[in-house]
Amino acid sequence: MSQSESYTAGAKLDDIRALDAIAAAAANAIHQYRPRTCYPHRACVLEGQTTIAKRINSFGSNHVRRLRARHRDPDLKCLRSTQVSRTRLATSYEQMRATWFHQEFMPGFEDVGEFRVYIVARPAPGGLRGLAGRVVRTAKTTVQADGAIRCADVTRSDLRACRPLTITHLRTFALYYYDELRKREDWEGRFESLEVGIRLDITVSPGPSTYRFFVNEPTRILVADYFPGTWSGDSINEPVAAAMHRYLQ
Repeated sequence: MSQSESYTAGAKLDDIRALDAIAAAAANAIHQYRPRTCYPHRACVLEGQTTIAKRINSFGSNHVRRLRARHRDPDLKCLRSTQVSRTRLATSYEQMRATWFHQEFMPGFEDVGEFRVYIVARPAPGGLRGLAGRVVRTAKTTVQADGAIRCADVTRSDLRACRPLTITHLRTFALYYYDELRKREDWEGRFESLEVGIRLDITVSPGPSTYRFFVNEPTRILVADYFPGTWSGDSINEPVAAAMHRYLQ
């Protein structure tokens, strides 16, 4: 993974902007939902709401916390409506590495869990740059009472509460976002590792009549947790290694 892509992945905000842009340009409503994100050094769009605060350059659930309505976290750099910004958006890695931002709270994480869709590139004569994505694993993670993360293959019952969504819809949705990320003009500098593969972390929007998937985070396949205690690591390692070998030849 290049230095520029590693920076993008760690900083998170450019990834979120890319996901927002894909959703905004999508023709099908099933691809259009995105939770609102409040960006640093901008007017706060989530004042008075329960939100999830995240720190860039964090891993997993580290540096993630829920903020209750009307609670103002001192680490957040977004501006209240009564403030006027006289600061410039930090651009260097050292300036931004401890930056916090917050997003609309999504109950789907607690009610349904988070899906991890592992996609690996395969040769495809008609595909973009001769490649197309293939889903090699579809998992679901839930946080246990003791804080431990449980991971298992997705079953139909995992989506029963989110009808009419199905496992097929989940995989199709993941492949759509994978393809759209690869189509971006900045793919080589920010998403080049997708030529090997990616793990898309996905959950669902609020229901009950409008359940839709959304990508929480595009986790680069080269640093993604494969949860080897759940299944044989080779089910992901082997196709990733083969895809990397092809790409580096």
